[in-house]
Amino acid sequence: MSPKRGVFLDEFIDIINNKDLILLNEPGVGTFFRRHMARPTVIDLTFTSRGLSNKIEDWQVLPDLGSDHMGLLFTITWSSTSSSLLSSSYERFNIKQADWEMFNKNLKTTFNVTYDFNYNIENRYSTLELDTIAKIFTEKIIEAANSSIPKTTTSKFAKPW
Repeated sequence: MSPKRGVFLDEFIDIINNKDLILLNEPGVGTFFRRHMARPTVIDLTFTSRGLSNKIEDWQVLPDLGSDHMGLLFTITWSSTSSSLLSSSYERFNIKQADWEMFNKNLKTTFNVTYDFNYNIENRYSTLELDTIAKIFTEKIIEAANSSIPKTTTSKFAKPW
């Protein structure tokens, strides 16, 4: 660790290197600005895995969104097999009518564990194992949601808010 860098920064750099992440930000393009500052600084970073990086296009900063943080915009392209996402309507969870108690109960039953959020998972599992764990967690969360949150059909022309 260099004397000027903190432990957090060194750990952050180690994770970036170990996971082979790529920074999408354009060097020198600021992402944060307040009136008292001489120029924008780069505080918001966009990282991607090497496998996804060739699917990302048109990374850009949106300067004025009413916040001191500028918006980051980019496009992720996908194969034609994903075109079903562009159908005229799609189902999504109606969270306004969710039974959150049932969701919580189902989630606890599914995992049947308590989590220690101070546990350092990065050093215990390989990237492949972490990907598998993430997929299992996602499946279990969707199962709990399916059993406790009704669905609604939304048109592709509907407003996102």
